Amino acid sequence: AIFGQVSWKINDALTLQPGVRINYDRKKGLYSSEVTGTASDGTRRPVLFSGPYSTDPWIVAQRGVLSPQRFEPEFSDWNFSYDLNLSYRIAPAVLAYATYAKTFKSGGINQTGLPLTTANVPDLSASTVKPDSVNHFEAGFKTQFWDRRATFNLSAFLTEIKDFQATVNGGQFGTGRGYLANAEKVRSAGIEADFKIRASDRFTAYANAAYT
Repeated sequence: AIFGQVSWKINDALTLQPGVRINYDRKKGLYSSEVTGTASDGTRRPVLFSGPYSTDPWIVAQRGVLSPQRFEPEFSDWNFSYDLNLSYRIAPAVLAYATYAKTFKSGGINQTGLPLTTANVPDLSASTVKPDSVNHFEAGFKTQFWDRRATFNLSAFLTEIKDFQATVNGGQFGTGRGYLANAEKVRSAGIEADFKIRASDRFTAYANAAYT
């Protein structure tokens, strides 16, 4: 990754702070599981999709509980992210700010087993998960008063995530383990406030609230 940030004090009250990041990820893995079971003739055999004993009814039944899998997932991607912060000091103890950020969560690989296709083979399209893409907006105030004994902060935010990385349980009996997949879109928005007062050297009170 290559990243950096600049803080530009335009005047005594206004500050502009942009930042950028260029990121490259590459991930490789190997998942291999072997399963054995008891065939109808009482012998211990590998549970396979083809070859001897693959059609044995006891082996087929056990394959439905847990099937062998082997796959080698690989993922690589470039990402460019950035943010822009603007702050304005309305008064010595009152600061207003606004932020926009374009960020991401790195994509990756699944190494806990995959769901099966209708042909009862691992669905290799689920072996990797795409990066999620985040647009985040936030604005608010930070204030102090009563000779800086009291602090009150208020902020509002909106976050939209495309290709949100979510844990999925496929519901198949033989693949009950969870794996990562991309949901189309997630949105989160809300308001947060916090208040602190230091009435004396021995007494301090806090209160905060959030609606999301």
